[in-house]
Amino acid sequence: MSRVIILFIVVIFASCVNDIRVEPQMASKCGQINSVSVQDIREAIGQGSLYIDEDLVLEVTVIANDYENNFFKKIVAADETGGFELLVGTYDMHRQFPIGRSFHIAMKGLSVDLHNEVMRVGLSKHSLDVEPPEYFNYYYILDRYVCDCTYYPDMPEPEVVTLFELSSDMCGQLVTVTDIINNKYGLAWAKVGREHIYFKDKIGNRIVVETSAYAEFASDIVPNVEVEITGVLSLQMINEELFYTLRMRNLYDVSSK
Repeated sequence: MSRVIILFIVVIFASCVNDIRVEPQMASKCGQINSVSVQDIREAIGQGSLYIDEDLVLEVTVIANDYENNFFKKIVAADETGGFELLVGTYDMHRQFPIGRSFHIAMKGLSVDLHNEVMRVGLSKHSLDVEPPEYFNYYYILDRYVCDCTYYPDMPEPEVVTLFELSSDMCGQLVTVTDIINNKYGLAWAKVGREHIYFKDKIGNRIVVETSAYAEFASDIVPNVEVEITGVLSLQMINEELFYTLRMRNLYDVSSK
C-alpha cells in the first residue's frame, strides 16, 4: 500500500512540473510582435533597476556560456545593438544555450539593471520596487520566459579595438582588444585569491583580464608576448581604480601575432 501511495505522489509531482513547463508566456512561439533591441532596454534603465510590465520580446544569440566554467550561473547573449547577462542561476547551461544559438525572451515580468556597466536580465523580486534582478534558479521558471529557436544564425563578430577605443556602451558585448602584453613570465591566468591579470598597450594604458579560479584554463600560463584577446567587456572598480575588464570564454580567445 505504501508503495502505491509513493508512486501516486511521484506521478502528481511530475504532472505539476509538466503543467508549469508547458505554459510559457510565449506559448512556444519564436516570432512575436513588440520586439525590442538590447539598446532600447539599456537606454531605458537609467539608475537602479527597471521592471518590464509590457509585452516586449528580445531576439538574441548566445555569445558566452559556462562551458569552461569562466562564467558562473549566467549566459551572455547579444543582438546587433548590444549584449547582456541572463541570470540563469543554475549549472551546465551550455547544454541548453550553446554559443551561437538564437532564442527569444518574453520580457514582461522581468527586471533589468546595469552591473559594472553590463546589462543584466533576471526575475523581479517585487514588481513595483526598483531592486536588482534575481536568478531564475530553475529550468522550469526559465522556460516560462525563454523560447529556444532551432536555427543557428551567424555569430556576431566581436568588435576589434585598441584600448584607447573602448567605451562603456560596449560593455556586455564581445570585443577583441589588440596589441596588449603582460610582461610577467610563468604567470597563471588565475588561482584562488587572485583572478585579475593586467595587460597594457605600448603607451601604458591598462586593461584587466578576469578569470575565475575554477575555469578549466585557470592554471594555464599567460603568454608574455604581444597578443589580442577576445572577451566580454565590463567596467569595474579594482583596487580603488576603474578598469575595463575582459572575461574570456576559453583559450581560443587569445592569439599572438
